[in-house]
Amino acid sequence: MGQIEFYMKKIVILGLLILFGCRSQNKPEEALKNYMSDRLSGRLTSRDAILTHATGKYWAAINALSDEEFKKFENLSQVKQNSYKLLSSKCTNDTCYLTYSVGYSTIENQKKTFSSEVKKVAELKMEQGEWKIADISNLKTYHESLEPLNPLQE
Repeated sequence: MGQIEFYMKKIVILGLLILFGCRSQNKPEEALKNYMSDRLSGRLTSRDAILTHATGKYWAAINALSDEEFKKFENLSQVKQNSYKLLSSKCTNDTCYLTYSVGYSTIENQKKTFSSEVKKVAELKMEQGEWKIADISNLKTYHESLEPLNPLQE
């Protein structure tokens, strides 16, 4: 019976390694997709958690935010991701530029108020065996208001 338990433990450990290995950061496309998914789902809420995915300009920009500015940056509770699409990539051994689009809805009072699509370029750098985000630039943004705009309302 002891030998069976030993093998069962090994199988469980191997299964966990395979499961967590599916979210590896060995490919820049996976690292960016995981980061975007985690940010928009609310799994990355602390400054330290976000900074573990960042390097270079992006790390410096997030680290320089005041607590109030970071709270606004981090709060995506009214945003629901609709789509993510990788458009192109240009990579070398330690640097990768990924062009992607992300679609999302803005929700207020349990009602969609805006539909948005943003085309971006992310620069990723290999650092300590992981791909990290070095910079993100917006190329094009499209917002569609689903509710009438009131310019007199604050």
